[in-house]
Amino acid sequence: MRHVTARMHGVFGPECLGDIDAAFSAAMDRFEGIAVASIEVVEPKDLARRIIEEARSGETEPQLLWRAAVARMLVAQRTEA
Repeated sequence: MRHVTARMHGVFGPECLGDIDAAFSAAMDRFEGIAVASIEVVEPKDLARRIIEEARSGETEPQLLWRAAVARMLVAQRTEA
């Protein structure tokens, strides 16, 4: 519910930004220096963009934000191949 403002106005409030920051930090801590499944390199900008997309869709849980972002990265990579 906290992200309704983001969907309506394209702006995140402080709580949403905290969720996004926590998600990005958790993902980077988890994947720094290693390959994820078949993703050769986790690009921070791509990861951040995808986490923001998930937040815009209404997700608020940081662990789900980054996991969904990585899942989308995997899907995108497989469809591009």
